[in-house]
Amino acid sequence: MSRLRIYGVARTRAFRALWIAKELGLDESSFSDCLSSAKHASIVDGDLQDGSTYGVRGTPTLFVNGRMVTNRGREAISALIDRELARTAEAKAQ
Repeated sequence: MSRLRIYGVARTRAFRALWIAKELGLDESSFSDCLSSAKHASIVDGDLQDGSTYGVRGTPTLFVNGRMVTNRGREAISALIDRELARTAEAKAQ
């Protein structure tokens, strides 16, 4: 991918982030300053790397007890939580 294309994508994302900040009622100047300073870039990059390591491909992604939830139906999530609670209780009892 060319540098120009990468720059264009990054610039589009920055504009989108500024638009969202405005819609949320955030102070645009402070948000813009924070965004352009890259003060928190290493934290965000670390979070992105962690997500990639655990197979996260987008948001929202839900984990229960370290297990990625693939079926987001209420019953499936409830059953997974119940199984994990039982498994944890069993492990503590041993």
